[in-house]
Amino acid sequence: MKNRVYNSTFGKIGRTLGFLFILFSSLVIATHLIILYQSYEGVSALLPVAEQIDTMLGSLPAFIAEYVGIMFFVGFIFLIWAIRKGFVLRVLLTLLLVFMLGFTLIGSTGPLTPAIILSPAFLDSILLQLLDLYLKIMDISEYIIGGITLVIPLLIWYVCAKKKPGRISLFIIRVAATFLFLAVAMLLVATEFANAMLTNNLYIQIMVSLYILTFLLLTLGSLLGVLGFFKK
Repeated sequence: MKNRVYNSTFGKIGRTLGFLFILFSSLVIATHLIILYQSYEGVSALLPVAEQIDTMLGSLPAFIAEYVGIMFFVGFIFLIWAIRKGFVLRVLLTLLLVFMLGFTLIGSTGPLTPAIILSPAFLDSILLQLLDLYLKIMDISEYIIGGITLVIPLLIWYVCAKKKPGRISLFIIRVAATFLFLAVAMLLVATEFANAMLTNNLYIQIMVSLYILTFLLLTLGSLLGVLGFFKK
């Protein structure tokens, strides 16, 4: 019983905000990937729904698109702090997520969010200052970014798995984290070790399918999480 986590009203709000941020950002990224890779086998079946969602998203204020990447990473930070008891792991995962958020915004994409990720204009000067820091870190070892990228879905899986009592929403996010780990691993293998894989159509289709499954499952899991607002 001591390992169980029951949220207060404040905790429920934080948890639900996390789910909402993950839900919206994952829906946007999944839609983008489906439209971008519509020619791939199996993906084309999702295109009509993706186009309808894209039309609806297009009716939203333009500035919202600048916050999709921020929502994705901040959503997980909110969720982790709401469902995890231990302080050390929460801080560690938060720092890793913030680090990858900066990396993603600077590059306008990233291995965790393989889509065009915009950033609000007021962050431009901050990101420019951070660019030098990231370059220095990458000079130390070209594998640091890849290592962090692989660790994050593993830690998300672990945090969701250790949440007691269990929730179907967190189980689905665990499955999504597994697919994300596999997709990132395939991306890193192709970009860092076996560049020939970048021209292997079957390899790329499997990788893209894993990414799409990841964000579809994150959308579903987060939706269930939002609907479970009144649960402890």
